[in-house]
Amino acid sequence: MRDYSRLEQTLGEHTTWVLGSLSDEMSVAESGPERARLCAVRARKQLGLSDEEPVRDVCGLLESAGVKVYPKEVMSEDFFGLSMGSADGGPLIVVNVWDRISVERWIFTAVHELGHLLLHPGSYDVSESREDSMEEQEANIFASYFLMPQSVFDKEWHDTRGLPFLDRVLKMKRMFRTDSPDWSGRLWKTGSSP
Repeated sequence: MRDYSRLEQTLGEHTTWVLGSLSDEMSVAESGPERARLCAVRARKQLGLSDEEPVRDVCGLLESAGVKVYPKEVMSEDFFGLSMGSADGGPLIVVNVWDRISVERWIFTAVHELGHLLLHPGSYDVSESREDSMEEQEANIFASYFLMPQSVFDKEWHDTRGLPFLDRVLKMKRMFRTDSPDWSGRLWKTGSSP
């Protein structure tokens, strides 16, 4: 990573981490679902996405923001991705692109790791291998709101009325191209029932 960064600098092709100030701000805010949601809204705005615009090219968007994206095929159903903070030569996001993992999961993983970069910059410790479940939940919420802004989510969910529950969910997944572990929470918060 350091060699790659040096090469970028030498060639004058280095892209600045444009969300660094947002990361600094969010890392000192009180943890929880509201911080994750607010961070997603602000990150979308800083990256030039409107409140209703879907994320069409997550890798291009991340790379334009100064995040290096490294697709890596790892034959494991237990590893989806990881990220590396600025102090270690990043920001870098590694996504497991093994063909047994859905593309929707690749997209969600990339944005989940962006959530870690923004919300948990002080948590990058190579000597620690355990995941913090609260941080994982917060990164899931961040990714959910980043990929599916609330106003668009509510509108699209409303527009699928009349379809059977499973068809509604599948239509939403196709629309937002996501495989979010936060799906059930978001769906139940709409007041809908299967």
